[in-house]
Amino acid sequence: MKGLRNVGLIVLALAGALPTANAQVIQMQKRTISPTGRTAPSPSPAPQAESQKEPTRLTYLERLAKSPMRDRYTSGLKLNPSAWAVGAYPISYEYRAGKHVSWELGAVPVYRNFWRESIWPAHSGLSTLQAEYTWGLGAFAQGKYFFSKPAFQNGWYLGGHGQYRPYSATVSFLETNSGGGTVLQAIRPFRRYYDAGLLVGYHVRAAERWLVDFSFGAGVRRLQLAEAGEFINANSETVAELAPTAWSAMPYVQTSVRIGWLLPKKR
Repeated sequence: MKGLRNVGLIVLALAGALPTANAQVIQMQKRTISPTGRTAPSPSPAPQAESQKEPTRLTYLERLAKSPMRDRYTSGLKLNPSAWAVGAYPISYEYRAGKHVSWELGAVPVYRNFWRESIWPAHSGLSTLQAEYTWGLGAFAQGKYFFSKPAFQNGWYLGGHGQYRPYSATVSFLETNSGGGTVLQAIRPFRRYYDAGLLVGYHVRAAERWLVDFSFGAGVRRLQLAEAGEFINANSETVAELAPTAWSAMPYVQTSVRIGWLLPKKR
C-alpha cells in the first residue's frame, strides 16, 4: 500500500509540471537564436517617406555652373561675325586680370565696307566706275568691369572701347568733260575711323569652353578722309593730285555679337 501511495504522488507531481514545461517550449520557439547564441533583435519597421517627390532635373547651364572645371579658364580668343558686314574681321584675345576686371586686345583686318560704300567719292558725270580694294589693318582695345561674377561667367559688364579702322581703294572711272569727251581718272581715297566710347554687355557661358558676348556701345567717331587722284591732261600726261585731308566728328552706336573659345589655365 505504501508503494502505491508513492507512485500516485509521483504521477501527480509530473501532471503539475507539464503546463510549465509546455510554456517554456512555446517561449523558446518564439525566439530566434543567432549563430553566436544570442537572441537577434527583431527588425524595426522601415520609416515611410512623408512625400514621394521626383528629383529636380538641372539644365545644362545649371550643371555647368556647379562644375569645378568652370572657373579654370582665365583667357580666350574671340571672333566677331557681326562686323563682317562693314568689311571688318576682328580677332581678339581677352584676359581675366582680376575678379571683376578683364582686358581685351584685338587686330582688325579690313577690306570693303559693304554696309556703306562711303570710300567712293562723289563725282559728277560718271559714266563707268570700277574699284579695286586693298587690305588694311586696324586694332581695338577694351577694358571691362563685371558687376557680380568674373569674366567668362554669366553676367553683365560695363566697359570702355577704342578702335581704329582704315579703308582704302583704287577707283577708276571715266569722267565726261565740258567738250563732250571723256577723261580716264584713277583716285585712291581712304577713310580712317577712330572710335572711342563706352559699352555695356553680357557674357553667356554656352558650354564649358564656349562663350557668347553680346554688347551695345556708343561714343564719338573721328573720321579722316583724303584722296589722291591721277588724271590725264590735254597733253596726254598723267598728273597726280593730293586733296587736302578732311576731318570730321560724329556720334556712333554699334552692336556686337562675338563668339569666344576659352583657353585652359596652365597647371
